[in-house]
Amino acid sequence: MSVIKTTYKLLPTQYKFAYGFDKSKLSDDNIYLDVSLYQGGFTCVPSDTEYLSPTGWKQIKDLTKQDKLAVYYDDGSIKYEHPKEVFRYPADEWYEFKTTYTHQVLCPNHKIVYFSQNDTEMLHPKFISCKDYVDAGCNQHYKIRNYFKSSSGYELPLTDYELRLLVAYQADGYDYQKVHHCGKRTLGFHLKKKNKIERLLSILNNINNCQFTVKERLVGTKKGYVDVFVEENKELSKYKHFTPEMYSLSDRQLAIIFDEVKYWDCSHKNSKNTNSYGSWTYSAREKADRDFIQFVCASQGYCTTCYERTRNIKLNYNSKEYIYNNSTEYTVSWSLAKPLSLGKATRINAKGGDAKYCPSTTTGMWLARYKNYIFVTGNS
Repeated sequence: MSVIKTTYKLLPTQYKFAYGFDKSKLSDDNIYLDVSLYQGGFTCVPSDTEYLSPTGWKQIKDLTKQDKLAVYYDDGSIKYEHPKEVFRYPADEWYEFKTTYTHQVLCPNHKIVYFSQNDTEMLHPKFISCKDYVDAGCNQHYKIRNYFKSSSGYELPLTDYELRLLVAYQADGYDYQKVHHCGKRTLGFHLKKKNKIERLLSILNNINNCQFTVKERLVGTKKGYVDVFVEENKELSKYKHFTPEMYSLSDRQLAIIFDEVKYWDCSHKNSKNTNSYGSWTYSAREKADRDFIQFVCASQGYCTTCYERTRNIKLNYNSKEYIYNNSTEYTVSWSLAKPLSLGKATRINAKGGDAKYCPSTTTGMWLARYKNYIFVTGNS
């Protein structure tokens, strides 16, 4: 019977560093960890890079083995899993990539996850080190992916139309009991746009045993407005903002939210290309709401970009002027996803005290976000 001998081939820098240590380590299962620790990690990102947890985006510097992060699979899905290891090392230099659709800062050894130009479904990930990518001239045929699909089975205990009402309430509703402290009314809406009024009534009419009243303002300063009051719906009243647990929703419920949000805090810009659906824009006063909708859009196969602006806003309502100083509006735009290029790299020397972080996952891939740009990336 022949014996198969397993050997490990090290990179020259790894062998140089390991030379002189007990060579039995080279046949040990933990050689990977040993050399990673000696070498300074195979792939790393800066501390303000974010990973996706089951409750939202968090900075990679705070990740531990007890936490869960979104691990990317080659079928395009993500699963929340504990990292195998979490490494932290002193940083020496970075490569920065910045285009209209992505922003990444990576160490030279970082493992870039890319797809060939002919892989239109982007289901066959390949890997290249950041330095090799740069040395190859930042080849435009290396395409990256910034969207995914949820594989979670968790769902909120709501019917489909109740979930749609949740989206409407988050955008244009208010907690009636919190404002008036009386009666059976729990949700209130004060609307003027005809399409929103019709949409809301359509949703309410499709919810079993839903009791609501409609009051049209025919005179006075509020003429043209319609008030809609929903009774005895305390379950929905707690969802004025999207909650952290919603990052663990099933793809089915995420698809419903994605479809419904376009009727509310959104605007649409048609594309000149008749083969495209154009782009949509969602705005919110709360960054957490914007971040969740970005997650929803990316989970449905869309390319997202985020921005925000702070300004003074003046509103006239009921013969009164309201001034909001330094009011910040958080926005996300999305359009149909397409293969993206990383673009050219800028080399940056790390500042003193900077660190680089590397999670190790079962697939060698995870979902990252940097400066509000989502992307699939690699690890040790």
